[in-house]
Amino acid sequence: MGSESDRGASERLLAIVNAGTGLLLLIAAVVAASVGASRDRLLLPAEASFGAGEGAPVRVVLAQVDLVLAIVVMLAFVALLRFGSSRPAARGAWLDAVARDRHGLRWIELSQLSGITVFLVGQLNGIAEIPALVMLYAMGAAAPLTLVLHDRRAEPGRRGLLAYSFGTAIAIVPWGVIAFAQIGGGLAGAAPSGEVRVVTIVALVLSALPWAAVWVAARRPGAAEHPAARAEVVQLVLLAVLPLVLAALCLLLLLPAAG
Repeated sequence: MGSESDRGASERLLAIVNAGTGLLLLIAAVVAASVGASRDRLLLPAEASFGAGEGAPVRVVLAQVDLVLAIVVMLAFVALLRFGSSRPAARGAWLDAVARDRHGLRWIELSQLSGITVFLVGQLNGIAEIPALVMLYAMGAAAPLTLVLHDRRAEPGRRGLLAYSFGTAIAIVPWGVIAFAQIGGGLAGAAPSGEVRVVTIVALVLSALPWAAVWVAARRPGAAEHPAARAEVVQLVLLAVLPLVLAALCLLLLLPAAG
């Protein structure tokens, strides 16, 4: 009976955290949409150069990304994922997977959050070329998916961190590109604003926190036997904080333009 009671409590805990963070993210999406509608739009260009051989390439703006709309879509996506995961039919399967150290839904969520984050932060730092933006998104989204392999590691402790190490090596590349854009912009006299630098640093730190939590859990003795639901809750909260803080910071960028 005790184990059944513990399982029921764990299922309820996961359901409450998923539903609660989902509601918070949905409210944030509504607030972001309302704030964005009341201010001038901040459109970030996505460009490509065409032409080869003689003559200079022709640079064309193929699209413009509405920063507020992108933030709203990201918040709504994560909120819907959380609501779906809080359903009675889903939370039991989720807990079974977590008990076996399988976190596929968590990594899918982190994958999309990471990809969108580096894409938007790259644009804020002046990266406008579509090939570069696509590669930022692709590498940012691909890195967390290596953690699916990390979940299936055969060896505990340091020896089981091979897939994790490959993932971190991939995950840091987009931030290196963004840093290069900041340095290049400064040398060219078009450095990003102080506000953008703050957004970049905070987004980098928040993006690194889930990876740090995985490293700590993998190296802790007996991590596999540790009560799974509590560790999962910590990661779920971290993943909810990233889009919330990023949304708040990006909306603050609109204040000088509105004033």
